[in-house]
Amino acid sequence: MTRPSISAIVPIYNKVAFLRASLGSICAAARRHGNVELVFVDHQSTDGSWELLQEYASVARIHRLSGGTISGVRNFGVRHSSGALLSFIDCDCVVPPSHFVEIERVLSTRDFVGAGREYDIPAAPHWTERTWYRLHALERDNECEFINGGNLAVRREAFEAIGGFDESLGTGEDSDICKRLCVGGQRLLETHRLNVIHLGNPKSVRAFFRKQLWHGSGILYDGSMRFDKATVMILAHGAATIAALMIGAMGSIPPLVRIAIIAALLLAVPLATVTYRALETRRVPEPLSSMALYFVFYLARVAALVLALGTAVRRHARARIIATPRAGA
Repeated sequence: MTRPSISAIVPIYNKVAFLRASLGSICAAARRHGNVELVFVDHQSTDGSWELLQEYASVARIHRLSGGTISGVRNFGVRHSSGALLSFIDCDCVVPPSHFVEIERVLSTRDFVGAGREYDIPAAPHWTERTWYRLHALERDNECEFINGGNLAVRREAFEAIGGFDESLGTGEDSDICKRLCVGGQRLLETHRLNVIHLGNPKSVRAFFRKQLWHGSGILYDGSMRFDKATVMILAHGAATIAALMIGAMGSIPPLVRIAIIAALLLAVPLATVTYRALETRRVPEPLSSMALYFVFYLARVAALVLALGTAVRRHARARIIATPRAGA
């Protein structure tokens, strides 16, 4: 049997509303390429996704996995595949017909071991989707240090050399694997040739907050904090929030002055981030919506940090209680 050029690994969990559009586009792209192996791994879906998945049994390897993390699901898919190139695609993403053809072209040289791009947005997006995309999507191809795990293509040998995704991580596994690849001297490319449309973006401010709260839950790893630019900014916003609360309690400061200081403190980090994004993307952002969205982002990430610290403290306290010998023992 001819070894497939590409193995497409698609983790699936409770995305039945998007599944036909996503898997249909992936199957169409695989047919156009002609030598793609499809591996669909369901992570114990309860919304009918598993049942719908059976319709693709003739064109894809269908698996079901219980327990573990998204990293474990992706690694499981890799273990049940054989392609020289690995394409990780989330099941709420729609790929163009040329997707796998372009993956092979982009990774045909030895310059880069991985490639992908920031998710594109669907037609008629919610303002949160549009704003977030404009803040992050670059208009040019460039070498990068991070690619979303839902649109990541990587050489198998490079993936296996670093042990794949870290299965102990509940979130942030894509930034972790990209960091390990780059630390090991490998190069990643963000390119418009690998555009995909993400259908499962948050459609409200509340949903955006909840998503960022969940993503932020991985800020502590093995009880310690992973420091990068984002973490530093989260800590800075947390400190600014504390300072704003302290200023708010100072009755000696005139009300208008107090309000101005509080506003400046709460908006300092969002403003700095929006400015940085504008310089990076070379695109003028929508100032009010951009500031509002990054304020919500940092609010969620600070809340996630507080929750993570609380969990770490409780875990440490329980460990000390277990380790402490009982009197008379």
